Amino acid sequence: MDIYLEFDDQMEVMLVELECYNGMEEQTGIVTGTGSLPALQIQILDGHGIIGNAVRHARVGQPLTLDIVLENTEIYDFYAHSCIAHDGSNNADALVQIIDANGCGIGLSRAIELPVYMTSSSNGNPKHVYIYMYGFQFTSSQFVYFECQIRPCIHSCKRQIQIRKKRTTSSQLSLLIALFITLGSVPTITIMVCYGIIIHRRQQTLNVQRTT
Repeated sequence: MDIYLEFDDQMEVMLVELECYNGMEEQTGIVTGTGSLPALQIQILDGHGIIGNAVRHARVGQPLTLDIVLENTEIYDFYAHSCIAHDGSNNADALVQIIDANGCGIGLSRAIELPVYMTSSSNGNPKHVYIYMYGFQFTSSQFVYFECQIRPCIHSCKRQIQIRKKRTTSSQLSLLIALFITLGSVPTITIMVCYGIIIHRRQQTLNVQRTT
């Protein structure tokens, strides 16, 4: 991972891709209707938790939350997987995996904190899937891009989020943040939240039945 100590005063973090694959699962019911695409969004929140404000400026080491939210759960559920942070260059050395293909968090000392949290949805209220982070930056660019893949389900996703063991191996990112703490030098991060939602779906009729 190509990370070093020489930062610009500010860094821009972009949330650019939220990929939604419409391979619907766990469908029940018989009444036919046309379902619209679930309204999903990804955001960076100030502090640890989902009550913080979406932020555009942060500092290296500042507590942050990567939050993926489905606004209306009356028909849909979802699970998030394959979330990464990178510098936008497609360079494998400038990429951090946050959530793996199974929806499990991947801890990284002083950057990604386990576990992945999930709120329970009821009465159509929003559902959040989120993980705690601390501000970090790559050396190769002043931008950090976040991408996640989302799979919606009908009514309920029969999945459980697992916790992966924290990485114990030393990384350049961990060393970088440790050096900042030791030296007392904490550069500023500017967070530019840019939502670009990429949707991959096929025309589909949703069968939804309500019980009274």
